[in-house]
Amino acid sequence: MYFDKNFELHKKNPKKTWDLLKEATNLTKSNDKIESLKINNVNVTDPNIISNTFNDFFVNIGVEIS
Repeated sequence: MYFDKNFELHKKNPKKTWDLLKEATNLTKSNDKIESLKINNVNVTDPNIISNTFNDFFVNIGVEIS
């Protein structure tokens, strides 16, 4: 009844609706952090290099696949 009442109360508020959905499903944010990544057989720990490597991969994967 709690969720029925609150979904009805906040049906025009997407933020509150998502908060209720997260609460109902026990979803929590993950704070998993990649500490290191092997790039070209080199263990890299610099977060900027790791981030840029992921960005490059996802920007270029479509072209490489096609």
